[in-house]
Amino acid sequence: MLKSHKNRTVERWPRLVAVLIVWLFAIDANAALVINSATVDGGATTTVAAGSTISLSITVTSSGGGASNDWFATGWLIANASGPLACVNHADYSASGTYTETFNITAPATAGTFNVYLVAYRSDTCTSAGSSPQFVLANAVITTPATIPVCETFRDEFSTAAYNNQNGSFNWATDWSEVGDDGTATGGNIQVASNSVRFRGGLQPATPLNGRYLARQADLSGFTSATLTFDYRESGIWEPNDEFDIYASADGGSNWTLIQTFTDDQGGSFQPFSADLTPYIASNTRIAFVIRADNAGESFFIDNVQIEACAAAVGLDHFTITPATTNASTCLPNAITIVAEDASNNPITNYTGTVNIGTSSGNGNWSVNDADNVTNPNPDVDDDGAVDYGFLASDAGEIILDLTDTRAETLTISVSDAFAGVTSTSVAISFADNVFIITEDPVQVAGRPQAMSIALWTNDGSNCFIDTSYNYNPQILEASIDRGGVLPGANDPAIGAVVIPQGPASAAITLDFSAMPGQASFTLDSSDVGQYRLNITDNSNVHSAGSIVGSSNILTVRPFGIAVTGIRAGAIVNPGGSAPADPIFTVAGGDFEATVSAVLWDAADDTDNDGVLDTGFFANNVVAPSFAWDTTLAASTAAASYTPDPGTPGVLNNGNILLAEFGGGSFNFTDLQYTEVGSFTLQSSALDFLGVASADIAGDDIVVGRFIPALFQVTHPGANNGQLGEGCVGFSYIGQDFSYAAGMEPVFTVTAQNALGATTAQYRDGFVKLGANSATVVATQDEVEVGTDALPMLVSYAQAAMLDTPNNDGSVDYRFGADTFRYGPASPVSFAKYDNSEIDEYTGDIDPEITAVSDGEVTTIYAAGTHKINPDGNLNRFGRLNMKNAFGSEISSLPMQVYVEYLDNGVYQKSMGDTCTAISAADLLNTPAAFSVPTVDNNPAAAGNVNYSYPAPGANGTVNTITRLDPAWADQLWLRYDWNGDGVFDDDPNATATFGIFEGNEVQIYIQQRYEGL
Repeated sequence: MLKSHKNRTVERWPRLVAVLIVWLFAIDANAALVINSATVDGGATTTVAAGSTISLSITVTSSGGGASNDWFATGWLIANASGPLACVNHADYSASGTYTETFNITAPATAGTFNVYLVAYRSDTCTSAGSSPQFVLANAVITTPATIPVCETFRDEFSTAAYNNQNGSFNWATDWSEVGDDGTATGGNIQVASNSVRFRGGLQPATPLNGRYLARQADLSGFTSATLTFDYRESGIWEPNDEFDIYASADGGSNWTLIQTFTDDQGGSFQPFSADLTPYIASNTRIAFVIRADNAGESFFIDNVQIEACAAAVGLDHFTITPATTNASTCLPNAITIVAEDASNNPITNYTGTVNIGTSSGNGNWSVNDADNVTNPNPDVDDDGAVDYGFLASDAGEIILDLTDTRAETLTISVSDAFAGVTSTSVAISFADNVFIITEDPVQVAGRPQAMSIALWTNDGSNCFIDTSYNYNPQILEASIDRGGVLPGANDPAIGAVVIPQGPASAAITLDFSAMPGQASFTLDSSDVGQYRLNITDNSNVHSAGSIVGSSNILTVRPFGIAVTGIRAGAIVNPGGSAPADPIFTVAGGDFEATVSAVLWDAADDTDNDGVLDTGFFANNVVAPSFAWDTTLAASTAAASYTPDPGTPGVLNNGNILLAEFGGGSFNFTDLQYTEVGSFTLQSSALDFLGVASADIAGDDIVVGRFIPALFQVTHPGANNGQLGEGCVGFSYIGQDFSYAAGMEPVFTVTAQNALGATTAQYRDGFVKLGANSATVVATQDEVEVGTDALPMLVSYAQAAMLDTPNNDGSVDYRFGADTFRYGPASPVSFAKYDNSEIDEYTGDIDPEITAVSDGEVTTIYAAGTHKINPDGNLNRFGRLNMKNAFGSEISSLPMQVYVEYLDNGVYQKSMGDTCTAISAADLLNTPAAFSVPTVDNNPAAAGNVNYSYPAPGANGTVNTITRLDPAWADQLWLRYDWNGDGVFDDDPNATATFGIFEGNEVQIYIQQRYEGL
């Protein structure tokens, strides 16, 4: 039984499998994935830049059951033929219906017109588990050449303490400028230090941006986007009301927009910041950094300030195709130069496209002359005139290929980039069996005789050779030049005495082909620059039927060199001084002039005849009248080409000449500027003359100098700069000389600047002429205190030599010397106090003022009040020496009170702190001289007391003593007083000592005084 059941079960399996297969087949037969439609960027076609993103929208209908109606992914391809698909795993659809998916795809990286191929898949991985038929959108994507962003930078790394640093690929339009500070990079609250800019808080002045700020301008015209970046950090404790703001302006600072505010603590380590400046792109874009903190201990630092400005590079517009000759031989290859260029005829040096090259006749073979890739095919031997070439980056957009055509015919050459949709065609080129081949002199310099040769090449169908049967003498030929529109007004060249004109006109020349049959030598003379082909034709029909023609390669005849003459500043002709003691030329940054001319060759200057100056100089050569090309004057940066060296040379401003500015081969500069002190070597150059890389032109090396600073800038702390000292201990008497407290002399810095307001860092070493006596300082009165007449207390001042320390960076640090101040007149010497000076003690406020700085060559005078130094004051007292009369016994010594007083609160009191007044016996005048000669008890004074003691004379009498304070004696005029009431403080004190017993009134017999009890 069991066996029977088992057999029946086995028998049923084939029937069951067959039923399942039929059922599944029935399902597949009714199931489908169908792509109904698709759009690119919302339409049937789209035109985008190569490599761009495209939005694809696809609609699919699914039907059937189970997995048969699944749509889980889509494959796509943009191409001109089917191929492997890219897979997009989008949302899953697992029920019958019509669905739409939208996603992004990427256009090809090359230019062209392409189809879009689409397949809907049942699996997430676009496998063949089930898919729709392929759907094609024909010619749906058109790509244009991709543009490459070209970016330039305006940058300052603050590597030197100056506001004119240029560290980017483009130069800033202006230097940094301070508003609300001292205007220098090395002083004030805003200054460059330790390779960054420090903004220090403190009392904020009223400015257009409500705080001290630093601003700079860049010319961003022509750019389409711009980004500001910098690094920043803070120090100190920043409070909620402290700010550091970033502003931008698109009109040179007339209107500002706040683009960032930093508040609170930003950290002590540098961190990056970036902001979009695109909305502010202009020819005068300005940025500003503003400090608005109230405490000097709060600082904000910035570094590596940069504006990166970008614009799209212009794409491929055409190819220039230049044959070496337009009259080519069927025996020889003709070099063809191909350059990829933009719409402005500039080479696209990063071009890497593939080009299809062909001849209009369909004949010829190509080979590489000067290119970094190979042709396709390689070698090209199929003689169909066609070849492909893929430009490499190292080709820099330019190649030279040789075309060989053995057929006598005229053709043109086409070059096409199919992806870019660009095709260009050459001029007509004639290949002939009898052709003059002209070989030019490799040195093509205006004014120099060029050794040329001509040969008749013949192709007889079997061989190519120089035809020696062409041995005529004399042979009359026709010659002309073809300038191709370049410098059409230039002087024409000559062969012998015959001027060769611009075609189609021609001139008859005579050549000798007998000395070397088939060949002749001749000299091409030029009196001007130019660019042209030389064409020579034999129209005699003697040697062969028809004309025999020949064309040279393009001849670019450059000047011999550039002469710079007439270098002067006003009436001063450039002395060429380079040493510190050499004659002065002009100030750094000041305008000077020069004339620039392109000149002809001179045999005396070129001993080896190679077209390069060997001896002499260009200045006395004849000017090439038609020269016009962009030319640059610059300061050499080579070692030993400038002084002082070591150091950093300056920049020659305004040294560029555009070709349109030349007239008669010359240009006159009137606004050249050299930014530094010392001297520099002037170099001139014109590169790639008439577009030929080998036709560079150089000038003489000319030493220009000596340059000196235009002015001196003074920076100093201002308030609390130094400390006034005392004439005595702790105070000074009015009329007494005093100076600065030891070690507390004021300090300041003098910085040499050019006429443009920038520091001349080359004012260093021996070129520093500033010395200890270079600053002129005045002090005339107290800034606060007034005398009894309500007028300022006047001051006499004597300036002493200063301590000067050159920093070799354009600045010199100064410390004041032992200057002498006095509240009183410098003369007459009979008294030292004005008649208005009898006032209570006060703290002096004397502000010495720097009025001028001179190094003997440059003098800068400053407006009144510009550079006042404000040292801390000292205590001043109106003092006098007082003496009291005394009397006593003739048999005892007699002390006399002598002491120093000063006025305080309207009352004279003893100057208890005076321990410096010194009176000796020699200062005393006694009358009679020998009755009793006093001695000085305290010399110097003690607690203001001087006091005298008279020895007992042993007899009755008096002694009058005058303490002489005039300059011949104690020289302490400040202790004189107006004892006689005449209004002048020029009186010495005196007193009388009386010896003996006072006898009373002889008439009076008796006197009594009653005392009442208390």
